[in-house]
Amino acid sequence: MKFKGESAGICCSNGTVRIPNIDEPPESMETLLESSTSISEYFLENINKYNNAFHMTSFGVVETIVENDMPTFKIRGQVSSII
Repeated sequence: MKFKGESAGICCSNGTVRIPNIDEPPESMETLLESSTSISEYFLENINKYNNAFHMTSFGVVETIVENDMPTFKIRGQVSSII
């Protein structure tokens, strides 16, 4: 698939890059995303709130301890989250 006017080799190194398929979500999550129950509708209406609530719950870090210094937490690069 290409955008109109997009040259042949601009994306994915002309077809040599393969992106792995995304695993299926757990059944409970799939039910929330695809059903029409009241719980599912509530979840979908508030999905951004859930995403924002959990987007900083887990970070991989390299801890640097400096004696007699105030502890700080620095983030470099881009932080993104997806539900």
